[in-house]
Amino acid sequence: MDNGRIAFLIEQYLNDSATPQELSELENLLADPNADRMVKDAFYAHYYRLSESVANDLHPTNETKERIFRQIVMQPQHQAAPVRPRAVRLRRWLPYAAAVLLAMSVGLFIWKGSQHAPYQEITAAQIPPGTNHATLSLADGKTITLDDTQDGIIVGAGTITYTDGHSQIIGLGDDRAPTETLVLSTPKGGTYSIVLPDGSEVWLNAATTLKYPSRFDDNERVVYLEGEAYFAVTEVSGKGGAPANVPFKVVSNSQVVEVLGTEFNVSAYADESETQTTLVAGRVNVSTSNGNAAGTAILEPGEQAMNRQGVIHVQKVDPAQYTAWKDGFFYFNKLPPQIAIAQLARWYDLEVIYQGTPPQISIFGMIDRNKPLESVLKSLEKSGLNVKVVHSAGANRLIVLGEQ
Repeated sequence: MDNGRIAFLIEQYLNDSATPQELSELENLLADPNADRMVKDAFYAHYYRLSESVANDLHPTNETKERIFRQIVMQPQHQAAPVRPRAVRLRRWLPYAAAVLLAMSVGLFIWKGSQHAPYQEITAAQIPPGTNHATLSLADGKTITLDDTQDGIIVGAGTITYTDGHSQIIGLGDDRAPTETLVLSTPKGGTYSIVLPDGSEVWLNAATTLKYPSRFDDNERVVYLEGEAYFAVTEVSGKGGAPANVPFKVVSNSQVVEVLGTEFNVSAYADESETQTTLVAGRVNVSTSNGNAAGTAILEPGEQAMNRQGVIHVQKVDPAQYTAWKDGFFYFNKLPPQIAIAQLARWYDLEVIYQGTPPQISIFGMIDRNKPLESVLKSLEKSGLNVKVVHSAGANRLIVLGEQ
């Protein structure tokens, strides 16, 4: 879905001038998991601008703010009357939007009325980069916060240790113990690595979850991914009647990547419209759950499979651009700003707000991820991007003002 079209629909909605067809189109977008985040981001950006205009021009009372809020978010009070499509649509949205809208409307009013700013503008130098940070969830529901002075864990025979090989985290029992499902998760601003029971290595980018067993069986090795990870898979020979080489499968976003021994990167964030599989070495088969010919591809090194709603497109790429994060770099090579900014938001733990028309420039640069946000933003500003950083309600926010 084109961002310009989404911005138009949001403006029509907020101005109360949307046609029934436009309301229906917006509702369909909100029901689409690949598009609803874009709609929400556009909504917040336009609402912020609308609220500031109201605060400047109308000097609203509490009643006015409440009326605006109820008009946009809350279901009408007159249940006997036909419910407007807008109210029906926002029932699903209310838990997510209500807190934001209240904070913004009240904050703006306080700022204009009593000179207490709704946000504090800060310098990007105050925002540090991400670091080693992750949690390990066990089958019994227990969660362990992993040591941030370590960079990864090893799932060994009957135990999980840190990569230094000395510090045991938890025991898993011997080969007779039941296989458990374990989950390694990184937050925004976190990264961690894991050596799986078969010796395969996985590096998790920020805001990523990897689900894996405490040990693999002899027929296949299966892990589940949400987010982004780099895989270095070892070949494992089967035993008895098992396959000669036990397949390794990565399941993510209705997609399966099957390999024997190879290195590749998978980016499968829930808030992005496509899943990217980039092959560095070896050979992989990428398939989707729809079972049609357009939903499968075999990749050679230097190729990338882009899975968009069950249809796979293959293109030649420079793998370094998609794996640079593992080596501590942002690699922006003619990227749309929304993609580059999404990467920054995950690594520096930022909330992003777009004001006005989303920029249409391309972003270039090779930037050290271990530097404060300020260094990265200076590079983006050279590409023509205009942004500012604020702190509000306990969160750091990157406000994208458009092009310079």
